[in-house]
Amino acid sequence: MKTATFFIAAALSASVMQAQSITAELKNQWEGIKGNVLKAAERMPDADFKFKPEGEPRTFADLVTHIADAHMGMCGAASGEMKKVDAASKTTKADVVAALKESIAFCDAAYAGLNDGNVSSTVKMFGRDTTKFSALNFNVIHDNEVYGSMAVYYRLKNIVPPSTADRPAMGGGKKKE
Repeated sequence: MKTATFFIAAALSASVMQAQSITAELKNQWEGIKGNVLKAAERMPDADFKFKPEGEPRTFADLVTHIADAHMGMCGAASGEMKKVDAASKTTKADVVAALKESIAFCDAAYAGLNDGNVSSTVKMFGRDTTKFSALNFNVIHDNEVYGSMAVYYRLKNIVPPSTADRPAMGGGKKKE
């Protein structure tokens, strides 16, 4: 009986995994991280936007501009269209957030153009051949990595990061009392 149950569970699991393609999974990951990064940039108070922990080489704004400029490179490689937003040259929170939004829109188009037929097409990124999937997957990985640092900056300012604050019953990202 246990063996039959195992095989039924394995068959159901395999059918669920086949129902969602690899590109759909990647697009879902992109949707999650881009929301967290954008909310983090928008919700950090203006007064804390230039905050940087002791010894850390980047301000919070630097983390946001790094993501925006990286988006242009990775999503540009995947889409074959190289553009720049020069986010690192922006000096105000409003301009930095606008550059981030522009880079997200650019990446949205790259992810929208990804499908199961072109996912393994070869593109150049950082001087090397890679697949469109790998370029966009690396973008998601990179955003998650940098968002991890952003969340620490939030915690150091006693603010709940968006990925936690937006969960039901978590308090909406307000400063702790």
